[in-house]
Amino acid sequence: LERGQNLLEIHIGRLLMSDDAISLFDDPSDLTTVVSFGFYDFDLQFSPVIEGLNPNYDFTAQYVVQVDDFFLHYLQQESSTLEIHRGVGAEYETLSATQLRFNDLLDSPGGRVYGRAQLAGVGDPLNGSNFGAIDYWIRLRVPMDQALRLFRERSKALGYIETKPMPETLESLVPARVDHLRDDYNELSVTIVRCTA
Repeated sequence: LERGQNLLEIHIGRLLMSDDAISLFDDPSDLTTVVSFGFYDFDLQFSPVIEGLNPNYDFTAQYVVQVDDFFLHYLQQESSTLEIHRGVGAEYETLSATQLRFNDLLDSPGGRVYGRAQLAGVGDPLNGSNFGAIDYWIRLRVPMDQALRLFRERSKALGYIETKPMPETLESLVPARVDHLRDDYNELSVTIVRCTA
């Protein structure tokens, strides 16, 4: 890894289907499933295709990431959709989905989070109901305690910045043809203490 980079890993483990989900399949022993999920600005990932009712995908996706404010904001605020698909011949059918959140990773000692995500059914007849759960873990290979501390301090400081509506006097200085300006602004006061020629 280069300076400023880290390795983030997302591991997908065992799928545990609910009884309602199992009852959907005529021949559960012939069931093949695959997991898909996206992360940050990377391509969609797919696990291997696995047979059976409670498959263990044992799949780890690795991402070399640049640790900057954009990435840390993503971990703090965003989530990733994880979907379970059933193989139907050469096609697939989406069975269930969940959201993987990354914000716990920022507070986790050792940079690893273990979880069991509840899956909601997609489409008839289980739309929105309990499809089951899937085990996963997420980790950052290199500890980032200092980068996280600095990011939290900057985020906290940004919360103190006050935005005010643009006063009419400032609006009169803006040309009428510019219509894409925001309705708020940040004010900076400058005091000149001394000036010499």
